[in-house]
Amino acid sequence: MPKKKVAAKPAKETKPKGRTTLATSEILTRTEVPEATLGSDADKRRKLKEFAASMNKDRRVVAMADEAPNVYELRRPTGVIQLDSHIGGGFPAGGLSVISGPDNAGKTWLCLRAMAMHQRLYGPKSCLAFAIAEGAFDYKRAINAGLVIPVPDEMLQEWNQERLNLGLPAYTQEEVLYFKRKIGEFTILRGHTGEELMNVVLEAVKANIFGIIAVDSLSILLPEADEEKDVGETPRRAGNANLMTDFIKKYTPYTSGLHERNETSVIGIMQVRANAAKADAGHLAKYLKDWAVTGAYATRHGKLVDVTVWDGSPLKKTVNGQQVIYGKPFYWKIEKGKAGCHDNVQGETEFRYDIPHGHDDIWALITTGTRLGVFVEERGKIKIYHPVTKQETDLGGFNSFPALGRAIAADFEFELQLRYYILAAQGVQCLYRPLS
Repeated sequence: MPKKKVAAKPAKETKPKGRTTLATSEILTRTEVPEATLGSDADKRRKLKEFAASMNKDRRVVAMADEAPNVYELRRPTGVIQLDSHIGGGFPAGGLSVISGPDNAGKTWLCLRAMAMHQRLYGPKSCLAFAIAEGAFDYKRAINAGLVIPVPDEMLQEWNQERLNLGLPAYTQEEVLYFKRKIGEFTILRGHTGEELMNVVLEAVKANIFGIIAVDSLSILLPEADEEKDVGETPRRAGNANLMTDFIKKYTPYTSGLHERNETSVIGIMQVRANAAKADAGHLAKYLKDWAVTGAYATRHGKLVDVTVWDGSPLKKTVNGQQVIYGKPFYWKIEKGKAGCHDNVQGETEFRYDIPHGHDDIWALITTGTRLGVFVEERGKIKIYHPVTKQETDLGGFNSFPALGRAIAADFEFELQLRYYILAAQGVQCLYRPLS
């Protein structure tokens, strides 16, 4: 009987002789900072603490620098390793990020991919919310993006009838159970007006139980004052901008540490509008996009990461002598980068129609890791090199990258460690799970 293959993990690193490795909490507990190293006058510090105590009656509005940490080291990865490396490992926890772009560019798909990665990272503890402003929630699209969420019985009956109408057999019990699976909790947020929906989002942030709250989309939100107006009477741009400005003013205190540590990430999706500047650009028009990102000024200042995405010409391949479209390029540009990343960084990958979830995350890991020298093929064996220590780890005799890919697919913790290695090779350090 052939031996069952077990997914290999990197070998344990050897500790340097004469040194003891301590846990982070243990290091901080044992480290005492002498008062003299604080770099401030003792009397001034005493008066400052008295001032803080007098102000912090209802909530903590004044804090010393060593008492006001942010949560941005914790990231929400998309699974697209090339993009994650550009945004500091993923979207920052405890803040607002925005994905903008034209129709069918992949905005919602990218957001759903980040939510699917959250499920993989946290398992039963994952708690997600999707605030829907554009019609009803699309279960098929969410499942295709990799989310594991239970489908309502009414929809399953409709899907089953569609199969029967096509002459296909009804769902088996196993298939029904597949559509009833779930990882953690997934909640749908709704509202009759833009104000009502964003107030629900604010309360969800305040509850501090969600890892990610998606809003699809910020651009379509209709203010209550415009709800009863006829089409053509609504000053859309101004009304939406005022609504978003009000939201940002109320949202910021919940994630600033005034109340408690809040790791809720809000990911908003925004549409784009026609680029009016292109008509007046003359011979430079060909270098400008047909669209421009919109949004209230408060949103521009309130967001930590702003990613613009767009697609390109269809990708084709020849199958049985015929040209077949199998995908499209997926481009991005970081328009704004705070909390550990930079703006004006561009990248691309492939969005595939012929594979699950639209993107081959594992092969992207292997190709990126190989380019960065994390994975090296030597004497017919695949080895991994730690990006910082350069220590070599034998992966247990894998003789091909496809074999390595199968091992990664079988062990998520192995995949996660390799993601950290690839990010570290590009100078990116982050956490995907909180320390506590």
